[in-house]
Amino acid sequence: MFGFLTSVRSGTADPLADLMAVEAFWRGLPRDDAIAAQKAVCAAIADPNPRKAPNSERVRALLAFDRHIQSLLDALLANGSGIAAQVAVVEPTGADTFVSCRHHGAELAVVFRERHQFSPGSTIHLKPDMAHAHLFDADSGRALVA
Repeated sequence: MFGFLTSVRSGTADPLADLMAVEAFWRGLPRDDAIAAQKAVCAAIADPNPRKAPNSERVRALLAFDRHIQSLLDALLANGSGIAAQVAVVEPTGADTFVSCRHHGAELAVVFRERHQFSPGSTIHLKPDMAHAHLFDADSGRALVA
């Protein structure tokens, strides 16, 4: 499927620091195991280590990373099952249902326009439409892509 044969992550450098770091990180992902690649990507995004303030080089790196992520997401969703996430909180509102869930340690906030009967602790399968997804930097809370 992917064909990567190198280790998942080497060293402690920020894989999203600049374009070279993104490309090196991406080349190091296991291409023959989409789930292992997904876990490494989630770890890189959710890395609790403090990062430098956003700059233009980091923004370019995040945009390049986003393009790579789309191909990984396509591979993960190819089997039709979606991304499994464990429901933590369900907040039905007037028009929407807000769901807080976790996937391999990464916290996700999901909005559903339709009603669902999710319950905390249950597993749901997500198939995000990346054209409508909003991603944020965990440290600063700023949007990664406008």
